[in-house]
Amino acid sequence: MVKREQNRIDEARYRGTMMNRYIYEATLEKEDSGKYYVYFPEFSGVCTSGKDINEAVSKAGEALELAIATCLDDGNKLPAPRFRGSEGNLVRIGISVIVTDEMRLRMKCVTPSEAAKMLGVSKGRISQLLDAGVIQPVPFGNERLVTLASIHERLCSPRLTGRPRKLVAG
Repeated sequence: MVKREQNRIDEARYRGTMMNRYIYEATLEKEDSGKYYVYFPEFSGVCTSGKDINEAVSKAGEALELAIATCLDDGNKLPAPRFRGSEGNLVRIGISVIVTDEMRLRMKCVTPSEAAKMLGVSKGRISQLLDAGVIQPVPFGNERLVTLASIHERLCSPRLTGRPRKLVAG
């Protein structure tokens, strides 16, 4: 996990991307089945599990990144981190994550292939819609992504069937 985090830091510095490090306490509980369950007291509903402690902690980092990015994108204030220490059979550890602007942008977009599946059209049609400005493209590295908002707008707008009729001058 440390190597993955260092790679993100290096990539963000290379791209000149804004990044912030966050540390929150995670509570680990070992279930009777041997799996580890992890949750974050400050983020209601953010939890995960893993077959062993390493997998559980790795997944917890990903869940925390997503929770923080979602909170920031929704314009909500992040909860203040609190560290309570271990008690009884509960193990509490600090999880450190880095959230970049690119990560937050990527959460609001999909690839053209994913957009095609969502709209029920071909990738070629997605290219046409992007070129016509009907759905919004977002440059992301070497890729061109599609905003989820523009897909939603397209899904909600009624479309006429058949070919457009020619107007007769009269």
